[in-house]
Amino acid sequence: MSLAAQAQVPTPAPPQAAPIVLVGGTLHTGTGQVIENAAVAFDKGRLVYAGPRSGFTQSGYQTRDVSGQHVYPGLILPNTTLGLSEVEAIRATVDDQEVGELNPNVRALIAFNTDSDVLPTVRLNGVLLAQPTPRGGLVTGQSAVVQLDAWNWQDAVVKADDGIHLTWPDMVIRTNPAEEAVQLTRRQEARTRRLRDLEQLLGEAAAYRQAPAGRRENLRLTSMGGLFDGSKTLYIHADYAKELIESVRLAKRLGVQRVALVGARDAW
Repeated sequence: MSLAAQAQVPTPAPPQAAPIVLVGGTLHTGTGQVIENAAVAFDKGRLVYAGPRSGFTQSGYQTRDVSGQHVYPGLILPNTTLGLSEVEAIRATVDDQEVGELNPNVRALIAFNTDSDVLPTVRLNGVLLAQPTPRGGLVTGQSAVVQLDAWNWQDAVVKADDGIHLTWPDMVIRTNPAEEAVQLTRRQEARTRRLRDLEQLLGEAAAYRQAPAGRRENLRLTSMGGLFDGSKTLYIHADYAKELIESVRLAKRLGVQRVALVGARDAW
């Protein structure tokens, strides 16, 4: 006799009904500190205490004894296609990039698939939050911070549209002895053109914020407004020293308030 079994995505947990405290375990705070016989309390889904058991009053809390076990903070998975890409070989399950080079208005959040079969596996290994990030092009779009136990993307959101991601063009032109001079020139011109397009887009976005009320809305430029008031971060994907320096200089010159480097191999 043979039986077929199919895994199912676990149902999201219901809202916390009563405050709970875990006692007796070994707490790892994430800062290198280890606390024996600790207490970890949470209420309404939020952490309210994490420290020595002796420093917490358990009155009103349901107690769970976790003696002999280790308690760790949840992990955060940044710059990922989790929830956007399921099976790379099946195009219908891949929704991590948009057509075109300049897509600052693309939102990864609304494409985040809470029914993904991958999410429970990742969550089981301690990853509780993620930053789904779009791919492709020069300005790939906007990421968001989500929690992985949710019914839909609206339920999952922790911070919507936290920043815009920029893939900086290679500043190092890798040559091939067999490559003709005209091909090398074309690649150099393509890089120059991409840099020019990028600077123009950022400049237009900065100027758009100063335009008078009643202006015709431009979705691309509107989505970039947060870069200049600090409500959004510009994530720059670059590796080499020259790329890192030039990208940060450009961002600061145009008034971008918050910059984060992604990759940054030569940042040391």
